Amino acid sequence: IDTFANNLGAMRTAFHLPLIAEDGWDFSCLDYRDDIETTIETINQYKEKLRIQHVVSHPPEPSLLSDPQRSSIDFLYENLRKLNVPVYLENVPGVGPEEFLSLYWSSRKALGTQVAGMCFDAPHFFVTGHNPIETFTSFADHVGCIHLSDCLHDKDVHLPFNSGGELPVNEFLQTLEAHRFNGYVT
Repeated sequence: IDTFANNLGAMRTAFHLPLIAEDGWDFSCLDYRDDIETTIETINQYKEKLRIQHVVSHPPEPSLLSDPQRSSIDFLYENLRKLNVPVYLENVPGVGPEEFLSLYWSSRKALGTQVAGMCFDAPHFFVTGHNPIETFTSFADHVGCIHLSDCLHDKDVHLPFNSGGELPVNEFLQTLEAHRFNGYVT
């Protein structure tokens, strides 16, 4: 971490918290208390040195666990409160706009201003049949961070822009410009 930090130059960073689909656990998983505590300590310890501006968190995804009862939104909130950085809540595949908006407002109620806004993942909405442009337009006032890559209509494959994917990337970028979006895009 120190070597990386010493080579940042003027860059600022963000940190995506672990997610079940890639890491097998997230901050809502009751069986990973030690891993979660270690991650929290590391982020808090290196926040200044790494110039961490925020973290991105998925809401609980218990359907991805072998035992869905081992995930808790209250445990997620308890762990996020221990972080000394703002949090952007990211939409996940399989959660429609209305349900995500409800999760977002519940998170704002639980965590207050620590929730800096939404991390809008356009492919996550697209692969589940929702129009990312219309959805962004309805959420624009709450979005501060965007995950954007090209994808197939039914699979989030993280393709480079205009590389055979089906997400309307150019139109989405034009929508960001029209809304004068000035947040983070990753």
